Amino acid sequence: MTSSKALLAGAVVAALAQVNTASADPRMQASSGLQYSDGKYGETTSTSALVVPFSVRATFGAWSIRASVPYVMVDGPADVSEIIDDSSGRGSSSGSGSSGSGSGSGSGTSGRDGSGSGSGSGGSGGGDDDGEPPVPSVASRSESGIGDASIALTYSLDALGDSPAYVDFTGRVRLPTGSEADGLGIGATDYVAMSELGWDGDAGGAFVSAGRRFLGSVDDFERVDGWQASVGGWVNVGDTAVVGAYYDWRDSSTRDGEDPSSIEAYVSWRLNDAWKIEVNGGVGLSDASADYTAGLTLIWRSSAKH
Repeated sequence: MTSSKALLAGAVVAALAQVNTASADPRMQASSGLQYSDGKYGETTSTSALVVPFSVRATFGAWSIRASVPYVMVDGPADVSEIIDDSSGRGSSSGSGSSGSGSGSGSGTSGRDGSGSGSGSGGSGGGDDDGEPPVPSVASRSESGIGDASIALTYSLDALGDSPAYVDFTGRVRLPTGSEADGLGIGATDYVAMSELGWDGDAGGAFVSAGRRFLGSVDDFERVDGWQASVGGWVNVGDTAVVGAYYDWRDSSTRDGEDPSSIEAYVSWRLNDAWKIEVNGGVGLSDASADYTAGLTLIWRSSAKH
């Protein structure tokens, strides 16, 4: 596991060096909003989480780098730090079909435009700390603060064989910036390596993605590496609106834990060349996922330079 992490980290550093020397002018994107989730996660009472995600992405030709950090408010007995995550995939990102390219993620709504808000409270699943033992039940628990930040680097191959097909390769690092004691962060550094194959046509598109997670160690219990996968699609409605949905699954981060899985749908509207707004909602399919999620995201993107 250690060698796999070192290999992934080395690849990210090497790729960053290439991005830094790229001659292409960057295209910038920023997003924020509100993401709400609620679920019992095996407890007798519900735990709710309200996340205000902040995300910035720069695209240099085929390369893109994305950083995100959430502000988190949690109320309830369960540890939901694992669901405050950034799954970093073009297909599982707030997006809009064929209107643009680039990776990103967040609350997990599908689309090629990859504008995601960057801290999905439920989209990438995993209340009960993604199958890990929950925080012991208490009569009242309310915490707020910065959650775990993440940095993702993606290389995109577009128009494969002069078709609408694309492939993305992404490496992501999740950093322990949130308080583990307050249930706002994992308390360890995690790595993800994933790839995505998709079709981005004029009428809409579809994608399938798969990846491997390499999880850092914590003191209280053993975390285990695992796989993750998503599949979904979207339809372009006119020139400004997109409707899409996707299914997301991943291995539990503890041995013999329940695997998180969820389904989410979204609608996005492009207000003008720079701004887009999106509404999303989803339901969990396992006790390790939030019972339901809902969100609103506002995205700004700079104009393309020619």
